[in-house]
Formats: sequence, structure tokens, C-alpha cells
Amino acid sequence: MLTDHEQQIYNEHLRTSRVAAGKPYKLRKDFSDIDPSIELYVKRVARLLHKFKHISTTDYFEAPYKVYGDDNRFDLKFYTSPRALKAYTLYMQQEVNTNPDTPVVLQRVAKSLQYLSNFCKSHQIHVDDYALHTTNNFPTFLMHLKERKLTPHIMIELHNTLSIIKRQEKDIMTFMFGENFYDNINTYKTKYLLSTTCKALVRAGINIIKQNNKNQNTIQ
Repeated sequence: MLTDHEQQIYNEHLRTSRVAAGKPYKLRKDFSDIDPSIELYVKRVARLLHKFKHISTTDYFEAPYKVYGDDNRFDLKFYTSPRALKAYTLYMQQEVNTNPDTPVVLQRVAKSLQYLSNFCKSHQIHVDDYALHTTNNFPTFLMHLKERKLTPHIMIELHNTLSIIKRQEKDIMTFMFGENFYDNINTYKTKYLLSTTCKALVRAGINIIKQNNKNQNTIQ
């Protein structure tokens, strides 16, 4: 029997595969008669994603289509393989060089801005102090970056983030983000500063969060 979370994983795979094929889709609601082999692979994918909590389910399922092409088809069994993890890694590397003004990046940025707003509100901190927030004596924003809750484009615009990164031990940053982390940050920064829509979106979003901070303090 599939849990609610496992059912969501099944439906995300269904959605991704149908969209990649240019076909309409309808999310499955009744799992009482699901094929046992399919159930097995869903559970294996769920365990893998639980192990690698920073991997977005959507990104994981979309990765091979972005890397190997939409004309391919990837069943649930594929996503239990090392090749699927390799595709995800390659997809993340491709993202570094993606134009920030593309719809997929703008959508991710908008989602990150909403997360940042909710985080600041729930923790009652000003957005300018966000980079100073720590979890177990470690910069929280770096955890959010690792978990892909925060995009590098937003991080670049926030106070203190880049200087805090420079103060971290290189081995820890390499372990968390890979050997090319510092080069990737510089690439993100260059492309972000040259962008138009993305830069405008980030700056407008942060200004809105600042205004919300001000209004919240006024109410208190």
C-alpha cells in the first residue's frame, strides 16, 4: 500500500512523463489496484529521495528529459538507478549556465522569494538579517541553498551572503555543493547581473519583503 507521499511521487512521475510526451494527463486517485512491480519502484524512489532530501521530486523526474531529450521515455524503474542520479547531477550543472531570464528560472526564483518571505515572517527577522540567521551554528541560508529552497540569484542580492560564504571552510563547501561551487557562484553572479527580468523580479521581491517587515513591525 502506498502512503500519501508515495502517491504524490507516482503522480509527479505520471505528470512529468505525459508532459514530456506532449500529452494530457489525469492524476491517479485510486491506488487500490496498482501493479505490485510499480508499487515496488515507487517505494524505492521514495527511499532514495528521503536519503537525498535536497533533491526536488520535480527536478529529479524532469532531469533525464532535460539531459537526454524529450524523445526518450523513463519509467519508474529507471529512477531507481545510478543513471537517474547522474542525470540529475548533469541537469543541475546545466542550470548554472542557464539564462536567468528563461521561464523555468523565473518560476524557481518566484517560488524562492515566497519561501524567503515566509521564513522571515515565521522567524520574525528582517530580510537584511536573513544571512546572519544560523541553525546549529551554521548559516541557515546555505542550508536553504543546498535544499534548493533559495536560488543563487536571490542569494546574490541579499546582504552579507557572499562575504559569509568566503569565510566558510572550503572543504565543507566542496562537500555540500561540489568542487565547482565557487566558480558556479561567480557564473550565477555574472549572468544575474547581466539579466533584465530576473534581476528586476528579485529586487522587486526583496523590496516587497522589506515592506512587509516594516508593516509587521508597525503592527507590533
